[in-house]
Amino acid sequence: MTRERKLKLGLILANFVFTTLLICALKETSLLVMSTIVALCLYPQIWLSLKLWCFYAQPLMQLTVYTQALKEGERNLRFNLGNNSGLVFGLLREINALVCKQRYEEKSQDTVALLASTLLSQWNQPVCLFDQDLNLIFSNNAAAKLIARPMLRGTQATAMGFRKNQKQLSHSVFNREWQSQTLLYHFEHKTYWLFNAVFLGEAIYQAGILSQKNLVRVLSHELRNSLTPMASMADTLLGLDTLPEQQTRLVLSRIQSRSERLLGFIKEYARLSQLPEPKCEWFELTSLIEEIRSLLPQGGTVMLEGESKIYGDPGMLEQVIINLIKNAIEVVPGQAPHIRVLIYQNNQKQFLEISDKGPGFSNLDNLFTPFYSTKPGGSGIGLALSREIIRRHCGDMVAKNKQGAMLIASWPLEVELALRG
Repeated sequence: MTRERKLKLGLILANFVFTTLLICALKETSLLVMSTIVALCLYPQIWLSLKLWCFYAQPLMQLTVYTQALKEGERNLRFNLGNNSGLVFGLLREINALVCKQRYEEKSQDTVALLASTLLSQWNQPVCLFDQDLNLIFSNNAAAKLIARPMLRGTQATAMGFRKNQKQLSHSVFNREWQSQTLLYHFEHKTYWLFNAVFLGEAIYQAGILSQKNLVRVLSHELRNSLTPMASMADTLLGLDTLPEQQTRLVLSRIQSRSERLLGFIKEYARLSQLPEPKCEWFELTSLIEEIRSLLPQGGTVMLEGESKIYGDPGMLEQVIINLIKNAIEVVPGQAPHIRVLIYQNNQKQFLEISDKGPGFSNLDNLFTPFYSTKPGGSGIGLALSREIIRRHCGDMVAKNKQGAMLIASWPLEVELALRG
């Protein structure tokens, strides 16, 4: 039973009891006198009951109408009780404070939407702005055209095909040819989600064209360097009336040497461009380091520090370590190298540092450029291949000159999760 119904029943019962007592008190009088007295006494009693009911119910009914109007979006209403005290006035004050806060938040949100509309509406890149509950505040024409769904203000992000993954939004429309990102920023104590995407299809195409041009340039350079002397030597032999055996053997041996060099180059390039996906596991490096020590020049040392186990593809990472140590040995030919191998973990990442005490790198900018080498007879493949292997492990490699040359490779311990992500 509601409080209003209890109040009504209480007033009715009070009037009934009053009337009953009055009739009992006047039972000795005549019926006419009794009826007159009861009517005269009962009228003010009923009037007082109605006034008491209106005093209680009318402010609450007015507050109900007021809140319903606010709910419907009415913003020009003002409600005044006259008496600035009591529980009802306290309730009205809280409602007005809530309305003022809501209006302030709506004004702030309108300001953000206006700012976004002014700056981003004409962008050719799709942009969407969401509030902290992922309700749409703004979307430009490019986003509406690509997503091709109703994008009304207040629509939930999931209703438009967006998916939330931690602090990032994604959409199936923006495939691998797109690079999307989500920025979270705070304004007036509220959090907003800004989603935008950049089309990379043209950039990928241009990068492919540039890669093909570089490949043709590199291959033509290598082929010209090998085939030109081979053609010259063959032309010299063909110009002779008879083929001297000694000279012919010399020419053929040089042609064979040039051919083997060219085939080796092609094989190295194939290795760089056809690396498999890593199959990761924990494995020991002690035996590999011992094998490398046996190949060092007299007086050379390789020190393994930190962890002795490493996580990744055993064959690929062993190739990286061999390449990096081989590079440190070849930097100072004829001298005894002192190489330090350090393995450690930090923030769910694994680090491999290989350093020496040599002269350092002469050109850090082109160090990982394929086929670029400052060493005599170097192919320029080893460091490029090593870095590509680390990138296949979702990591990267950097080089420094720090009391010698230092190469630092890092990759996540959870490689499979990074690959799936």
